[in-house]
Amino acid sequence: MKMPVAPQQYIIQIDFNSATRSARGNKGAAAVEVSQLQRLLSGTGIELDASYRPVCINPQQQRFVVRGQATPDAKKRAERKLGEGIKFFTDARAQTYAPAAPAKSR
Repeated sequence: MKMPVAPQQYIIQIDFNSATRSARGNKGAAAVEVSQLQRLLSGTGIELDASYRPVCINPQQQRFVVRGQATPDAKKRAERKLGEGIKFFTDARAQTYAPAAPAKSR
């Protein structure tokens, strides 16, 4: 029996221009909504953090980053669907953050 794998937190880079090239000839957008990215990633299993709006890091290439969660299978589906238009970076802050244990009182 295959055990389910917990999703991991990622910073997801999406080159909106190359990811949507086959769908339409979108040019020059300096802003994109979470809902647009959710539609783009539909069927992959990736969950985007709706409280973290997409940040444009390269307007010429329409490159955005957003925070989200994905299992290894969801990552593979997104990479097959979007090819070079998507990259995943481990969100180290989310992975390693653990609240400090309270100090023991004497």
